[in-house]
Amino acid sequence: MAFIELKDVSYKYPYTKNFALQNVTCSFERGKFYGIIGENGGGKTTLCNLIRGLIPHFYRGKLTGECLVEGKDIREWDTAELSSKIGYVFQNPFTQISGIKPTVFEEVAIGLENLGVPKEIMLDRVAKVCEQLDIGHLIKNNPNELSGGQRQRVAFASIIAMDTDTLVIDEPTSQLDPEGTESVFNIINQLKHSNKTIILVEHKIDLIAEFEGFLPELTADYITDDPTIGHGKVITTNEHFYNNLTRDEAYAYLCQTVNAGGYTTRTNSFLVSNGVKFNQNQFDALVCFAYNCGSYAITNDDDLSSILLNTGTGSTVSIKAGDTGFVNEDSVNLRQGAGTGFAVVKTLDINTKFTFIDAKLYNSSWYKVRLSDGTEGYIYSSYATSDKNGGTRDLNNVNKSQFLQHFLQWHHAAGECYWGLLTRRIDEAEMFFYGDYLNDGYLNKYNFSYTCPHNPGFGI
Repeated sequence: MAFIELKDVSYKYPYTKNFALQNVTCSFERGKFYGIIGENGGGKTTLCNLIRGLIPHFYRGKLTGECLVEGKDIREWDTAELSSKIGYVFQNPFTQISGIKPTVFEEVAIGLENLGVPKEIMLDRVAKVCEQLDIGHLIKNNPNELSGGQRQRVAFASIIAMDTDTLVIDEPTSQLDPEGTESVFNIINQLKHSNKTIILVEHKIDLIAEFEGFLPELTADYITDDPTIGHGKVITTNEHFYNNLTRDEAYAYLCQTVNAGGYTTRTNSFLVSNGVKFNQNQFDALVCFAYNCGSYAITNDDDLSSILLNTGTGSTVSIKAGDTGFVNEDSVNLRQGAGTGFAVVKTLDINTKFTFIDAKLYNSSWYKVRLSDGTEGYIYSSYATSDKNGGTRDLNNVNKSQFLQHFLQWHHAAGECYWGLLTRRIDEAEMFFYGDYLNDGYLNKYNFSYTCPHNPGFGI
């Protein structure tokens, strides 16, 4: 029996016209890790709010269908009792910090206080968690005076300290630098191996794949009835539409499906809106990838989209004061100073334009930049790309090794590596780089090299 189960759930926030969730059916078993990815505004945080019981007990709105926790409808749960079973790390740490505790230590302990945990146990558990998340040096600080990244760690620590069986974690690294991100994922990995049920919303595909694949289960294929992903048109099993069709008729229907499903238009929109030049085989390869992995697969994978966009002809030349550039990642922090300890001025979307103020590298890794609205701050150099020499983006300039490393990682399903999915990615990569449309990726005739970073025994 599933621990958490949603049956045809739809939800609309108060005073809104559109549903944030619509006809959602899924289930989560105890002791497993689930990764949830999706476009911004796609309902990921709403799903978290529902599982934790904030919907409908805090957010009213219109809820239909069933959300069951241990077989009991979410509407019937007492929120205090549910909090002892399911911990929730909010996406925005400024929302989670209580604002009533004078020190970080007391803030981390607040949930344990509410649960009535004995003082000796509480003190010991809080001290261990603070060290585990590397905030031991902050325990006497006022949580309201911390940076966004520090607050995110404190919010995370307060939930881990409660030691619930299930953790719902909504983008825990949105305020963290690369080093802090790796640290948090190491903690999540430890929690996974302690048989916790973890539901994680995250955009960093390469990290989330370390713990589980992209889908909790496989869907029976529409054409072959085999348990595969993205082959043909996947709908209800045992459908016989393809019976007695000629190969040309089936191919025509597949093309119609690809076009009607938005796979071509979304891929074209991503490339054209970002000023990227491409040829036919590169476009076809990305459309096939989108069809096999989801129409938003390219934009949802921040690393892959960054590689496709970081293809300007002048990207390797020296940067001078007054040069323009753009942000090559999503949710990048612009800070008041050159370091992650400084407060966040603004969180920038991918492709946000800016001007290099003096082109100096501060603390070896930070540029001082000015946004189009006049806002100034510091951005980590890895997330800043120059528009030098016109900044023409061209997929012929794509970094091949980086592309393959991130593109071929889309071979997971249900937490496992699948040769069939890897050979599809190889076929698409051969199309992208060599215009080779033959369905023979299993031969790897161009000698691509790849090893799954999460399963070293799997690769080519």
